[in-house]
Amino acid sequence: FAGHYANVFVGQAKRYSYGLFIENLYSMDENQKGKLLIDPIYGYNLRAILPNEEQDIQENEFYKVSLKLLHKNKRKERNQLFQFSVSKLEKIDNPYKEDVRLAFQRNTTNPSSNQRDAKLLDEIGKNMYSSKDRMFFELVQNADDAAAQKGVIINVNTVGDYLILRHNGYSFDKDDFVSITTAANGTKKANENKTGYKGIGFKSVFTDSEQVFISTGGYQFKFDKREPIFQNFDGFYLDNNPMIINEETKNRFLTLYAENKKQFDGIHSIPWQLEPIWTDSFPEELGNNFTHSNVAIALRLGENNIQGINGYQQAIDDIISNPKFMLFLRNTKRIDFNGKAVSKSTKDGIIKLKNSFG
Repeated sequence: FAGHYANVFVGQAKRYSYGLFIENLYSMDENQKGKLLIDPIYGYNLRAILPNEEQDIQENEFYKVSLKLLHKNKRKERNQLFQFSVSKLEKIDNPYKEDVRLAFQRNTTNPSSNQRDAKLLDEIGKNMYSSKDRMFFELVQNADDAAAQKGVIINVNTVGDYLILRHNGYSFDKDDFVSITTAANGTKKANENKTGYKGIGFKSVFTDSEQVFISTGGYQFKFDKREPIFQNFDGFYLDNNPMIINEETKNRFLTLYAENKKQFDGIHSIPWQLEPIWTDSFPEELGNNFTHSNVAIALRLGENNIQGINGYQQAIDDIISNPKFMLFLRNTKRIDFNGKAVSKSTKDGIIKLKNSFG
């Protein structure tokens, strides 16, 4: 363990009937910052046991911790290949929330590039992702690429105006988070075992959705075209820009971007699809499972197309009903959609597809 991984992490304290743990472990090592401690076989987010429950630990708060891998005999006895205990604790701010805050601020410093990116993303949406099928396949492909060694199971369902996709592949680490909050910065290009490109491919979710909610590991945030802050130039740029520290820097910024302020057209001048907003809670319709999955994505649909959620239900139902597409997914073992299921298994070089609807 010590030879391959940093042993200083930040994690969240969680109490259960069977003990106190530190979860969502986020590496603080400079060379691996933001990497998660995960089980590579099953994709679980690993956690560490707090051996001394008398310590003054507040549940849901974040702590900087040093980890020890439990002795092999102990792990064999508990049937746990990876099990850690905490040796040191220091209270610290939530690193996931800080990542979201910094990602939001990145786009508050340059109105010129924002106007360019906003137009680019609109064109991508119109030209690349005009079909409902394409959006579904992009989300499934991202899940397939996130699979652990044992493969991935994907659950898709519709509730009200929401299309919800959950899977048990790897949770987003910091690199994954950065890739979906930038215009073209996927994390998959260098990996020949990954088919999709999360940075661009994920943008398909904005074709017909103006609100997208994401819960994964320690991250919980949304992209929301309706956010009032996007309608006001001064509110967006002057109140959030980390470069504006006094009246002099404020006036310099306004002089430099005076023309952009004149041309400002609310949401059409801001790439809202790159602006993550931290959320402490999600809409009730998404259910409890939304925050208990490795990755959960909810799209609120219906505003921009006549068929609304019904159009997506029909499109996905047609795909599931003709499941040969599963042959081209490297790691997906099963997809559930509104009560229908398609599974795939391989034995002696033969791939078998099975469905639950005849």
